[in-house]
Amino acid sequence: MSNSVIPIENAICNSRTIAKNFFWNGLEMLLAAISVTVVSIAVARVIGPARLGYFSLVQWSTTITALIGSLGIPVTTFKYMGEFFGSGEHALAKAIFAYSLRLQAILGSAISGVGLVLVFTIGDPAYRLISTMLVLSMLPQMLSFIPSSATRAAENVAVIFRAGVIYVGGILLSLLLHWDLTGIAATILLCRVVDLAAKWIPVGLSLRSYPKRPLPGEVRQRIFAFSKYSTALMLLQVIVMDRSDILLLKTLQPDIRQVTFFSLAFSLAERLVRAPQAFSGAVSNTQMAEYGRNKERLFGLTAAAGTYIALLAAPLLFGAAAVAGPLIRLAFGRQYLPMIPVFVLVSALAFSKAVISPAQNLLYAAEDMKFALLWTVLCGIVNIALDVLLIPSHGAMGAAWGNGIAQTLAAAGMWTRVVLRFPVKLPVANLRKLVYVAVAMCAAVVACVRLPLPEIWRLLVAITAGTLVFTYGLRRLAVFAADDRARLGRVVGLAPESWQRAVQWIFDFVFPLRAAVES
Repeated sequence: MSNSVIPIENAICNSRTIAKNFFWNGLEMLLAAISVTVVSIAVARVIGPARLGYFSLVQWSTTITALIGSLGIPVTTFKYMGEFFGSGEHALAKAIFAYSLRLQAILGSAISGVGLVLVFTIGDPAYRLISTMLVLSMLPQMLSFIPSSATRAAENVAVIFRAGVIYVGGILLSLLLHWDLTGIAATILLCRVVDLAAKWIPVGLSLRSYPKRPLPGEVRQRIFAFSKYSTALMLLQVIVMDRSDILLLKTLQPDIRQVTFFSLAFSLAERLVRAPQAFSGAVSNTQMAEYGRNKERLFGLTAAAGTYIALLAAPLLFGAAAVAGPLIRLAFGRQYLPMIPVFVLVSALAFSKAVISPAQNLLYAAEDMKFALLWTVLCGIVNIALDVLLIPSHGAMGAAWGNGIAQTLAAAGMWTRVVLRFPVKLPVANLRKLVYVAVAMCAAVVACVRLPLPEIWRLLVAITAGTLVFTYGLRRLAVFAADDRARLGRVVGLAPESWQRAVQWIFDFVFPLRAAVES
């Protein structure tokens, strides 16, 4: 990537900020991924695939309703607060935060009220208490979106905390005391209240130092125009990028277990996507700010981010697909064996979901919302059509194909638009080398999975072999250049002091200075 348009000396500040945000994003997402994965396995084993299907459907419905019902306000808050923070207009950013929070509180109260009415009129009486708590949890969830957007826009994610300990402890306690799904729903409600408080307090304190000012009319008009597009995009992205396929699974498939198989496979793949999303989230903060500071650096940053996210996503997602058999058998047991091929497919096709973010963020920053909207509509149509065609005969596998193909189509379209419209130059040669390394890694993992060893040893040997092949492949093919080494090396300095020597050795092995200089 030596042809990058970001000179190293001009990008030091951005690299340092991205490295810091990647560290905090990564730490938060790692803890969340571990806790949610452990809890998911425990719940799946205790509850079973049949009963877990309906609960997954209700939980997903309330979560997505809160997201869509926000009418794009969190994304709009993130975009404009980031732009005004980047241009130094802090008072205006504060005014946007206050305005967004008021709107979100009104919407959240209304949506929660409607949800409660539906629970007590058309909801399943057997799940009424559970559904009530999940509906009530939508209000703190919706309100927490705004301080989350504010902290990201200020390029300071270190103040974002998760109620992970409460979540894990509450659900495990519910299982041990046989509180069942009721205890799990109560834990979700409690965690969202705690999460809101943990995010609100530091944001409120940080914004107090800025003066108050009214929101200008022209800014209000820009917010409404952007919000219309972002709301429509959010609705469509739920269809394309989230597990909305479970609605069609519930409708088109009589076997409720298919909902569980798809939902669990999707959740596990999402946990793996969190690592590249941590980097993507750190970059997106700076992308929005650079739109208000320096658009030329924004284009180079987008190209570099896409490559680094691919570097993170490839070993995680393709490697997980290769070890799906022993992984699912060990973690979930025999009753979840039909989930193995679903997880293979969902993990492999989730690569598109991981790499789409930098291109999507650039389109958001440039307010090129019309193309993003129209393209996502097309992908949504493809997703629904494939679901209707494949789910009746293939169940969860049909949903996985429909969702995955739509995600791939969405990512391809977004990146094509970015490359054709803006001076974004992707390092094609380096990406080609990365493909070679990923293929070699998958071949090694698949070979190890077939060894005549006990299940746990096959899994451990396969993961070890895949890690060694991938890291050596990066070194052998010199996938990255000197400027990439300079940017990525800033993450090493964020490691604890006692770990720095080991982390530096690993970094020097994967990204040797000699190969970087020669490239």
